[in-house]
Amino acid sequence: MLWRLAGWYITSRLVVWAGILGGWALRPELSLYGLVRRLDASWYLDIARYGYSAQAATTAAIEAEGSAVLRGAFSPLWPLLVRVVRLPGVPLEVSATVLVTVLGFGVVVGSWVLVARLADREAADRAALMVSFFPGSVVFSIAYAEALMLCLVVGCLLALERRRWVTAGVLAALATATRPNAIAIVAACAWAALVAIRRSGDWRSAIAPILAPLGVLGFHGFLWWRTGRVDAWDLIQRNGWDERVDLGAHNLERLGALVRWQDPDPGTMLVGSGLVILLVSVWALWRWHPPAELVLYAAGVIGLALVARTLGPRPRFLLTALPLVWALGVWLRGEWFRAAVLAASGGLAVSAVLYIVGSVAKL
Repeated sequence: MLWRLAGWYITSRLVVWAGILGGWALRPELSLYGLVRRLDASWYLDIARYGYSAQAATTAAIEAEGSAVLRGAFSPLWPLLVRVVRLPGVPLEVSATVLVTVLGFGVVVGSWVLVARLADREAADRAALMVSFFPGSVVFSIAYAEALMLCLVVGCLLALERRRWVTAGVLAALATATRPNAIAIVAACAWAALVAIRRSGDWRSAIAPILAPLGVLGFHGFLWWRTGRVDAWDLIQRNGWDERVDLGAHNLERLGALVRWQDPDPGTMLVGSGLVILLVSVWALWRWHPPAELVLYAAGVIGLALVARTLGPRPRFLLTALPLVWALGVWLRGEWFRAAVLAASGGLAVSAVLYIVGSVAKL
């Protein structure tokens, strides 16, 4: 099984790097160093090197200190791991890229194991193949935090399935220290605990939802201590990234312009294509009927993306809502599944090109 999964995963990484090199041909001014430091990867790598600023991200501080004060938008566990697990004699950027690729394979293997438990081995094969080639899996080849977060989320969901409450809570806490949208795993832990208490009076299950949010709470507490501002993270989001909750109004405006072909830029097209994939995958999830904790986790991740002004249903966030991707593998079969994998492979290559071309797509 592992060799089969490894073969699929390696092939998908070749697709990614073919796309990256193709994008590099369009941006020849970038060095090899620049290829692995694009967009969010540069923020994580700078945190691994320099840590977080002691200044709160007020408008004055941003003007005086520059981008250093904005690092607090990015959760700490991934850059900490990059700093600790550094290959001797290898540049940090290359070491992080190798590490994220290995973690991406861990997500594929974990996906197979969990879907095999919930469905069957053939469905698990299809789900693992879909995860490998899903367009958002481009982040398994660049120094983003999604691979680590999803390894922890899959481990937590497996632990919930096996009623290993302490393990589930610890993994969930680590996940919420990796990316902000991992907070959705808290709902999954809470639901699983509620079911266990109602069915068998297992109050030990409450430890999972109690532990789960400690990662994000610890990070916000650290920022408060570091900057002296209890609203440090909100300041960064608002002043640094123009991020706020607008209940999807901005993305609806972009999609309306796309339908009228008034705003056909790559970023808007990614949001539009992501919306189509989201609708199909929600239908697949409904047909599959997996345990409620998987549905709650996926709904939480997608809900957070949809209500935020600058996010939306891009492939990267659809991948993070991993049960939606599994559902496509479980539901689609035969020619439909082969067509979906082929389409996903093309999307994966395009995503890799856009990653290098520039911020127009903002993966």
